[in-house]
Amino acid sequence: FLLRPLPFEQPDQLVHVWRTHQLRESETDRLSMLDFKDFKDQSTTLDDLGAYYYGSDIITGAGDPLRVQVTSVTSNLLGLLGVQPQAGRTFNEDDSVSGNDKVILLNHRFWVRHKQSDPNVCGSAITLDGVEHTIVGIMPETFEFPLKATMLWKPLPMDGADQVREASGPLLVVGRLKNGVTIDEAQTELALIGKRLEEAHPEVLAGMGVNIVPLREAMVFFYDLLKLMFLAMLIATGFVTLIVCANVGNLLLARGMGKSHELAIRAALGAGRWRIVRHLFTESLCLALLGGGAGVILAYWGVKFIGPAIPEDLYRAGSISVDGPVLLFTLGASLLVAILFGLVPALASSRIDLNQTLRAGGRSNSGNRRTQRMHSTLVVSEIALAMVLVVGSVLMVRSFVKMQDVKPGFNPDQMLTAEMILPRKEYETRESWNNFYDDALRRLEALPQVTSAAAVYPLPMNFESFDQSFIPEDRPFSSREDAKSSAVFWVTPGFFRTMEIPVQYGRPFNEFDDSDSEPVVVVNEFLAQRYWPDENPVGRRLRLNPGEDDEKLVTVIGVAGDIKHFLMTDKPTAQIFKPQSQVARNRRFLLLRTDGDPLQQVQAMRGEIASIDPGLPITEIRSMREVVDQSLAMWGGAASTFGGLGIGALILAAIGLYSLIAYSIGQRLNELGIRIALGAKRNDILMLVMRRGLWLAGLGVTIGTVGAFFLSQLLGMMLFEINAGDPVTFVMTASILIVTALVACFLPALKATRVDPMVALRNE
Repeated sequence: FLLRPLPFEQPDQLVHVWRTHQLRESETDRLSMLDFKDFKDQSTTLDDLGAYYYGSDIITGAGDPLRVQVTSVTSNLLGLLGVQPQAGRTFNEDDSVSGNDKVILLNHRFWVRHKQSDPNVCGSAITLDGVEHTIVGIMPETFEFPLKATMLWKPLPMDGADQVREASGPLLVVGRLKNGVTIDEAQTELALIGKRLEEAHPEVLAGMGVNIVPLREAMVFFYDLLKLMFLAMLIATGFVTLIVCANVGNLLLARGMGKSHELAIRAALGAGRWRIVRHLFTESLCLALLGGGAGVILAYWGVKFIGPAIPEDLYRAGSISVDGPVLLFTLGASLLVAILFGLVPALASSRIDLNQTLRAGGRSNSGNRRTQRMHSTLVVSEIALAMVLVVGSVLMVRSFVKMQDVKPGFNPDQMLTAEMILPRKEYETRESWNNFYDDALRRLEALPQVTSAAAVYPLPMNFESFDQSFIPEDRPFSSREDAKSSAVFWVTPGFFRTMEIPVQYGRPFNEFDDSDSEPVVVVNEFLAQRYWPDENPVGRRLRLNPGEDDEKLVTVIGVAGDIKHFLMTDKPTAQIFKPQSQVARNRRFLLLRTDGDPLQQVQAMRGEIASIDPGLPITEIRSMREVVDQSLAMWGGAASTFGGLGIGALILAAIGLYSLIAYSIGQRLNELGIRIALGAKRNDILMLVMRRGLWLAGLGVTIGTVGAFFLSQLLGMMLFEINAGDPVTFVMTASILIVTALVACFLPALKATRVDPMVALRNE
């Protein structure tokens, strides 16, 4: 996942340049353009820099209106990435001049789905937000940037900063390191350039820094968490592999001892020790390669099954596939397994005492003590590894269960969500935005199965977050560093009722909180308790954007309950809610509270919106329950993966222990027959066999507990409300393994009590 090939030329030289704090509401993309131009002109560590920002446009003129993800890029960016079009051309410098920028590049999927793979599409027109653009090229199927959802690319005009002010987010910068230059060297240089910019524009750039990260990291959401998660999964998978190998090693060792008479005859006829080793090793090598080949086939099927379940934009470019590096790794792992777990049993089996073996004829023998110790060591290792894996599995599953018990602060059931973005060409003013959404909500709320309707931006738990700088009016303030940060939401009056968020003090917004009234906000309980503990916060005032040109004084009219706004694992943080009627946004998420299945209201919602403006598409239609579950998907996937590996490890360890005890009984039939003939009771035989199995299991659990304690610390960042060294988990896991060992030992032990002394002694 993290090492997959990226569809760029020399991707390891590509870096992403971030500003180290998010843009404040008062800032525009003009500042990012300033950064980009200065970085590009002054940097000596980067070969080139390109810039982009992403948004969305509405395609009209061919059936129903369609909203698609569109990325605006500087003319040099695609060349910097080393990507050539499948057909046509990419952008040139002339396309970056305002007025000449009405050209477009198509994503391969868009070309196939919406242009029916027309080979003559280059040169034809496509209408975006009412403006006709000319299609100049089709990008290759492997190219995806910066998001997998990106369908079109437009040129970003560079002849003035004003042209990027309509962007939905800040300008983002990609650079290519010069040969021999490290990320740290580029980081140092751009930090100095950024410092000079800060000194030149202290009123807006104070406190802003520069951070350079590999493009591979920048193109994966939650990279640090996923890196840790996948490392843990890799270790867990390696442990399962070792358990399997230990089982195979035991089987090969037992098979070698079973063939001791045959090998002795070969040796007596002149076969040297290394020839016997080669013979046995070749067998294990064939098994390993056949197993590796079967694993590759299963991997192909697994990728096809699991791939669609991974959120599309979790990794922003490239794909998960069974490729060359994966096949080479599989081949290398198979050969390593053959060497480690095939060669050792082969060497052990090749140590043959010809006189003793040939004298025994075809009768069973118990093997030497070294072989028995090897059997026992492998089984103890299996149980120890299983202990580590099962501890990790139980921790992850218990953590996931606790996450599901967490309340998001609102009721996600029976609620429909849909995203809308009003095109600025038809809806130019904030008043027109409010008029449209007010009309839409009135119509939607009148639907028979809809109990209430509202709009919000951003949608809670949709992996979007915006910060608001603030400070209470009665707190001292000397510079922008004194300001605090809060998540901010823009909502309509019915938001708290529709989401079923309790307003504990004061009141929610109403239709009178408009642009002509006093600026007001609702804050969450965390913010109120932190700054006005044991006091009524209603009537208190906050300074928003303190120290900036657009500083605003607002009055708190209510205190709402805390909600999860990003992930279910989030700790409570400050949250501020603003009325859309006072601070309007053209992009909003519609919320419909329904009496029954919310998805049954999709067609009715589309009809009402079309009755207002048939040219407006509605996107991202989901139930709110889907949105909440999406935030749990990563932990759910990890918990199910660890759970599956843990169960597999438990079963494999039980099989290994069962096989060892069963094999041991087969080798000790004569001894057991003699014991029974001399008067040993069946309970004595049962305890004799069980004692050895439990001793091996206890030793494995003890060793595994120590290993599990240290390795479980790796999972600490992924756990929720549970300690990596949780004693309940360790006791529970040890108990499960001991019970499993009892069952695995009991069946062969029961068979041992039924040994007929006459049959056993007749073999002598």
